[in-house]
Amino acid sequence: MYAKSSHHVGGDASVKGIETMLAVIATAMSELVCRYVPDRHPIAEGTYRSAGGDETLFVSSDRIRFQIRRGGTRSSERLDLTYEYTVQADGNIEPFPMRSVEIFTGVGRFNWHTDGESIRQDDPKGQLAPRFYKRESG
Repeated sequence: MYAKSSHHVGGDASVKGIETMLAVIATAMSELVCRYVPDRHPIAEGTYRSAGGDETLFVSSDRIRFQIRRGGTRSSERLDLTYEYTVQADGNIEPFPMRSVEIFTGVGRFNWHTDGESIRQDDPKGQLAPRFYKRESG
């Protein structure tokens, strides 16, 4: 017969070691994210209008409202959608979250880019797409 033991190998010391290791990993990951994730909101807040004035982007600190044509300059169908966004280090704007249909037929169909002063809408199908300029208040 074997004696039953209520004490298993490693016990509390193993648990403490694992907790410490997880805390170190979490701290390291947090520091990496803070250092290497690009600035989330480098677009100046305000209203941006296309050169023709018939399409508008409203930018706040954490959202962009897109009032644009669904299919670029040749379309009469309009979209009015609001998304959160991130801006990558190269200026690419990534609106999110987006339903799959919006990726292919809506705002996500276009590539969005900022140079810090304007917002460019690029159509991957090669159609002309507008550049949006910040409207001065007043």
